[in-house]
Amino acid sequence: MQNSSIRFSRTDSPQFFKTLNKRVNAYFKENQIKKTGNWRLYLKAAIMFSLFFAPYFIILTLNLPMWANLLLTLLMGVGMAGVGMNVMHDGNHGTFSSKKWVNKLMGGSIYILAGNVYNWQVQHNVLH
Repeated sequence: MQNSSIRFSRTDSPQFFKTLNKRVNAYFKENQIKKTGNWRLYLKAAIMFSLFFAPYFIILTLNLPMWANLLLTLLMGVGMAGVGMNVMHDGNHGTFSSKKWVNKLMGGSIYILAGNVYNWQVQHNVLH
């Protein structure tokens, strides 16, 4: 059996991205889909922030056994990953909302994760 993989020419990269961009835009237009978030995205963001902050405040305010604090810490980690991989990511790509200030606010959620917006944008959007 032969192992084949799709390869794209690095010398014709601008043409590839131009074609890809046209096809993606056509897909959104044909299916009448907004390029920015909808109620599902906003619900997901609320859930991720809740998974991150609720355990944090419970740990700070209640005197729970160590095993409960450990479970809450794990839950907080899931929320932290969700905020980073969903909310912050979409905000910094400008796709969380059609409003620029909302994207900037959601992209800035990287600061609660001990990150930096500028650093992320350079590493992800420029070097990607």
